[in-house]
Amino acid sequence: MKQIFDRLHVYDKIRFPISLICVVVGLTTWSSRPDFEPAQFPSHGESFQQVNDVIELGDRSDLCLALRERDHYLLISGSIDLTKIGVEQGFFQTADAEDGIYFDIDSGGQVRLGIHLHDGTTGHVLFRKVRRAGLFNYAILIGANSLIRIVDNENDIQIQVKDIEPTCLNTRIGAGNEMDIRGALVEANISTGSDIAIANEFLENYVSAYDKSLPSTLYKWPLYTGMLLLVVGNPLRWRKK
Repeated sequence: MKQIFDRLHVYDKIRFPISLICVVVGLTTWSSRPDFEPAQFPSHGESFQQVNDVIELGDRSDLCLALRERDHYLLISGSIDLTKIGVEQGFFQTADAEDGIYFDIDSGGQVRLGIHLHDGTTGHVLFRKVRRAGLFNYAILIGANSLIRIVDNENDIQIQVKDIEPTCLNTRIGAGNEMDIRGALVEANISTGSDIAIANEFLENYVSAYDKSLPSTLYKWPLYTGMLLLVVGNPLRWRKK
């Protein structure tokens, strides 16, 4: 037992300098990390950048026609820079009165996708909850099989809806669900294709690139170890006394 106490005494002498070194190494590693630059979706198809006014594309029935062919898809991706929250805003639409596809945010910060169904109703996909202004990426993949996949910086969700039948008679960037944009900048890339597997691979590559772009968390190991050594101390010191 005496040998154990002697070893603990030695440990108690070196505990503070070791913990201090660990904390310094952790803080130095944390402060020297490069600024986080999230991966961006690669460009594809047609590119649009809405800054001030709504971009009016009018009748783009070619986009909706792609959703009537087996294995075809519609892919919309880009970024939205919110400068104001707490208000309803539309980001884009393909038709008025919920007859097409629309992407918007409500006053509570809920971002959602709406798409017209064959039975005349609207299918909704709740995307993410936004609590503060800032930039976020998005990608919306709609398959002719009515499978919808939405990807952003934090989410990767897939929803199977029933019998989509949207129209694309009044396509607008910077407006959606009969609401214009109010405090946001929208970038959108729009494309269609005949093989949805290619589009899914495109999204998988983005998810992988985004994960690799995240800041390193290796600093936590020395930092937390040093803090633990400081807090724990010598747990048997009182027995020696």
